Amino acid sequence: LASLAYLLITVIAASAVIRIDDDLDNALEQRNTCATKCPFIFANAIFDPDSPKNEKVSEGPIKGFVVFVQDDEGSTTVTGYFSSGFKSTKNYKFLIVDHFDVVLDMTKRLNVTVHEGGTKAFTYTYDDISLDCDNEGILKTKADSSKTKVETVDIFLKIIENGNINSRARLLLKK
Repeated sequence: LASLAYLLITVIAASAVIRIDDDLDNALEQRNTCATKCPFIFANAIFDPDSPKNEKVSEGPIKGFVVFVQDDEGSTTVTGYFSSGFKSTKNYKFLIVDHFDVVLDMTKRLNVTVHEGGTKAFTYTYDDISLDCDNEGILKTKADSSKTKVETVDIFLKIIENGNINSRARLLLKK
């Protein structure tokens, strides 16, 4: 009787697993057939005043990082933290710039809070701004041909303190 009960439980468990596997296969197949609008993209801006000159990633006294992540719908989440280099009494702006123009002023939406010489952690999701979606986005900025003969330009996160450049770091793309 015990072996019959064991056999019955084994058959029930096996049939349940087979059904779950079929459902999982169907779900994965549906996921893979959905067309995505944009590629998943990761970019970062590292602020490190202490890096060696031959490995310089930023300019200025601010130390910290900002991460940009674009999802498959084109929304871009920006998150970051700065540990030092800020003076609490100053007004700061956070700008995405190319060599010539401001591409995006992130100051209001990011709402960065200066705290004890650095900042509190911050995050914001832009539903209306992408990094690189449908050949558009802040990483696809092209230089004005009247200003330079370069087709594409570097993009920077620049931190402005009371109207003056405090620090800047290049946005580095990771696909």
